[in-house]
Parts: sequence; C-alpha cells; structure tokens
Amino acid sequence: MYLPTLLLSTFTLLSTAHGCVKMTATISSGLSNTASLVIVDDGVKVCDGRINGCAGVISCSTSPRWNWAYIDMCKNSFDKGPRVQYQNDHGKWEWNGMSGSCNVMNCCGGNIPCTCRSCQYSLSAFC
Repeated sequence: MYLPTLLLSTFTLLSTAHGCVKMTATISSGLSNTASLVIVDDGVKVCDGRINGCAGVISCSTSPRWNWAYIDMCKNSFDKGPRVQYQNDHGKWEWNGMSGSCNVMNCCGGNIPCTCRSCQYSLSAFC
C-alpha cells in the first residue's frame, strides 16, 4: 500500500526538479561592456537582468528562496558565448558557452580602429 504512494512521490519530485530551462543572452562589447540575461524555467520567466562589465551576478527574485544567475564573458571567446551559472530551489547548474552569433562593427567611425560587437546567444536545457 505504501509502495505506490512512495513511487508517485518520487516521480513527482524527479519531474519537478528539472523543468525546461531556456536562456537568452545579449552581449555588447567595445567602448563599454554589458551583458543581459533572461532565463525562463518551466515556462516562467525567473531572471531578467543586466550587468555592466564582462561578469556579474543577476538577482532572480521570483521565489522566496535566494535564486540567482551569474554570467561571465571575461574568459570565453565571442564564438563560444558566455559561461552561465543558475541556481534555483532545486539546485545549481553551470553551462560553459551558448550558441549564437555576433555583429561586428567599427563603433568609433572613420579611420579610427575601434571594434564593437553585439552578440545574441541562446541555450535550452532539460527540455
């Protein structure tokens, strides 16, 4: 009698522990660096923030617990995309890179060599 209840509880825990996580990141570099990150976890937008610089913590205040995301573009190449860490009520995960592309332009104008990038990245996990 207890076995079906135990199995059902275990299945429920496993099915809610890893909802579909979709991330989109926008990186701008050149005269200044900014990174924006949006995380949708199991159909709910849980993080939507921006940092100035190449790395930083984005607070995800949609839960009574301390949820956060960390985005780092300091060490990865633009071809690889940012490193992202994400923590929610069920655990902490890390992805080292995302798929995406960049537009490269001369943002200073004229003959001054100044390269700026505007990059878009995305990733889906546990879907």
